[in-house]
Amino acid sequence: MGISIHPSPALRRALQFSILRIAQIVRLAASVALAAGAFAQGRTVAITVDDLPYAGDLAGALPAKVNAKLLAAFRRHHVPVTGFVIQKRVEEIGSVQGAAILKNWIEQGFDLGNHTYSHPDINDLSVEQIEEEIVRGEATFAPLMKEAGKKPEFFRFPYNHTGDTKAKHDATRSSLEGKPDQLAAFEHGIRKFDALFDKAIWNREMQQGSRRLSYEAFMAALFINLYRDEPILHIPYLILTALVDIDETLTMWRQRHALMAHRMLGRLTGTAGSGYDYLDETAKTYTPFRDLFDVATYLLPRPLLPRLPEALVSGLDFRNE
Repeated sequence: MGISIHPSPALRRALQFSILRIAQIVRLAASVALAAGAFAQGRTVAITVDDLPYAGDLAGALPAKVNAKLLAAFRRHHVPVTGFVIQKRVEEIGSVQGAAILKNWIEQGFDLGNHTYSHPDINDLSVEQIEEEIVRGEATFAPLMKEAGKKPEFFRFPYNHTGDTKAKHDATRSSLEGKPDQLAAFEHGIRKFDALFDKAIWNREMQQGSRRLSYEAFMAALFINLYRDEPILHIPYLILTALVDIDETLTMWRQRHALMAHRMLGRLTGTAGSGYDYLDETAKTYTPFRDLFDVATYLLPRPLLPRLPEALVSGLDFRNE
């Protein structure tokens, strides 16, 4: 008696579903790559560094050295960066050294934002505790920004958690009143998750050009990423990862091309009307797989991942007969 290994009917249906969704993604990506100009739109890429002044061992002079290397690299490559400060880390590193590191960021032309006082999970806090975290988070960097003629404009939630009740959302909005840029960032984060749970919002964003994948295709990609350890989903996950790698490589090539033009021509216009500004904009705009990059926004820590029904799990595996 021989042993044959073949997929169950449920496995074949799941595989067919995954392949259809991936095919949809590939077809859309191909059309974008072949006719990128039709999809061109103005976009802004924000490059940020979290957990300033330092996220590792706070002993000795290492935090200052690491920050100096980061700032030197950002200046060398003309990278605009915003750093997000955890006030408790400033205090742990020492108020003098911590403030000096943050001041160095500001003096070299970079912005700083509020990452709360102690980096808690906002969902676990009361309304009063949320307000306290936001206010105390500005204790050091906000006065330094003011001395330099700047004002704090950015706020980032730890873990991207914005509160698990309406009361907490309202408290956060209240704490950010008078800070329009921080409030706008908060509202933008809320909208990202609203779209995930409301297909009508997603479709509207597709019509506006801020989304490219259909709602169903994105949900399939999210499911594949979340449950990539299931046997039937491993290869689809590798395919999605390869698509992101392709997009990342093309973007890096475009950015390096733009930097080369900047070094050689400055901001002069090159042949066929191109130049640094044009090339830099194309590097930000022509990203056919950017929705796949956004999948990471919605990933959960493995311990919090809901278990799939046993019947579904058995259908996502191989069986021996």
